Amino acid sequence: MFTVETESNQTVVTILDTTGQMEDIEVIFDDYGVWMRQFDTKQNEYELLFLMHNQWRSLIASLDCTEGTYQIKERND
Repeated sequence: MFTVETESNQTVVTILDTTGQMEDIEVIFDDYGVWMRQFDTKQNEYELLFLMHNQWRSLIASLDCTEGTYQIKERND
């Protein structure tokens, strides 16, 4: 289950853990890249990860790949 919220300069996707075992994950898309954060209750703060857009595209593409090394070629349409 997830939610999508569009704000003036970003889109926030919240991925909910319906089992209640893990904290939700927020994926924030903006002009600079992709931020991922999850609240750490032990540290009482967010764990934060930043990816450039090309890294995000590689992550998504990897879901459909078998073991190996790959490179994504950018198209100039």
